[in-house]
Amino acid sequence: MALSKPSFSKLSSCLQQLRSSRRFLILLPKENSYTLQKIELCRKSNTITARHFTSENRKGPKSSIRLPAIVTKDRLILLGFGVLIVGCLIGWEGYHNQSRQNTKQMHELHAIVIKAENCVKDQKYEEAIAHYQQARQLVQQVKMSSQTVQNKVVLNIVDQLGHLAYELGNWAEAEILLNQTLHIMKQCGTTEEEDVYIEIVLRLAKIDTVYERKDDAIEKFEFCIANLESKISVVDIYSEECSERITLYGLVLTEYGTYTREIGLLDESEKAFSKALNICRNVLGPTHEQTSVLANDLATVYDEKGRYNKAIRLAEKAIRIASETSPENLATYKYNLGHILLHKGDLKRARKALREALQIAEENDDQDTKAIIESSIMKLDLPSS
Repeated sequence: MALSKPSFSKLSSCLQQLRSSRRFLILLPKENSYTLQKIELCRKSNTITARHFTSENRKGPKSSIRLPAIVTKDRLILLGFGVLIVGCLIGWEGYHNQSRQNTKQMHELHAIVIKAENCVKDQKYEEAIAHYQQARQLVQQVKMSSQTVQNKVVLNIVDQLGHLAYELGNWAEAEILLNQTLHIMKQCGTTEEEDVYIEIVLRLAKIDTVYERKDDAIEKFEFCIANLESKISVVDIYSEECSERITLYGLVLTEYGTYTREIGLLDESEKAFSKALNICRNVLGPTHEQTSVLANDLATVYDEKGRYNKAIRLAEKAIRIASETSPENLATYKYNLGHILLHKGDLKRARKALREALQIAEENDDQDTKAIIESSIMKLDLPSS
């Protein structure tokens, strides 16, 4: 089919453009061709990415992105209050349990102390010590209203343990416990001038005499005497309100007089026993048993000092009092009188006094005193009956 001229002209123009395009492509270097491929790939990638985000925006955010929206300010405040309330409940429960446990231990401590006190009354000292030791361990676990209250409870327990050890002659243990007692007393506000403090010092002085610590013992005795004398007047001797203090003063003087006589300080012993005897006469009465004991002790001091007449008068006085109030002491007093007369050289009266003492000892079945008297009689070449 023949083409018209205009159609042919258009066809020729299209072919010419095609040739030009092909020639251009053929002349491109290889790297430019590679670049074109990269550009094409990037275009495709961008198209996919745009399509992806468009799709994601249509679907909405995933669940992981929603979490921050859940933790709001109000919810955090509510959570904090909840934690606080739970903590308070747990703390209250713990405090309540501790309070119940503490109350239980307090009742147990009280029961143990009562048992110990009853054992002391029944003279079951070993059992009492065991109870007090148990109480001392338990008191460390109990929380009391204040440290002062706790110290006073500990003081009572340690004081009782110290006194029991002292009474049983456990000197080393007693010394430790009594020193602890003094320390706790100071923590509780007790001063050195108070009678309870002086009483503990007196016991420690006695322990010093047992261990032959002469200087320490005398220092403690003098401490006790000085503090008591500073608080006692002549009027106090006749006052019932000061009777306990006066009794303690007499006890200190008696212990001091006995010790100074044993170590040869006869002047100090005479002074102590004289004061003690005067106090005893005024407080307990001239015919009291303790008055006879002190009269006999002072007679012994005068005997050792060679003042035999004074010694004989006091010994005879002790015998008169004992015959009325304490006949169990008569054998000892008669024996003491016999020795004073012997030292004076009055052998006749000495023999008579020793025989009477032996007879009384036999009647009382006092074997120890009887053995001592018989030994003295043998030295005088006297028959034992």
